[in-house]
Amino acid sequence: MLRVIPWSGCCVLLVVGVMRLLAERSRRRTLLAIAVQAPPGTVVAQERGSGGPRVWIRVGGGAAPLPERES
Repeated sequence: MLRVIPWSGCCVLLVVGVMRLLAERSRRRTLLAIAVQAPPGTVVAQERGSGGPRVWIRVGGGAAPLPERES
């Protein structure tokens, strides 16, 4: 089976796999950094990226702050 795929193809697959892992790692670090700095009750949404699926988290156990209305 190894002789069916040329070495250049294997290298491309390896590079693509490493890039996806690095992208997911970056997404998770960004999400963690935002969640740590957000006030309780904040909902953080991260759209689907090349590294993984869509993520929604709610920070803390408090109620989400209500936006102020302009009169």
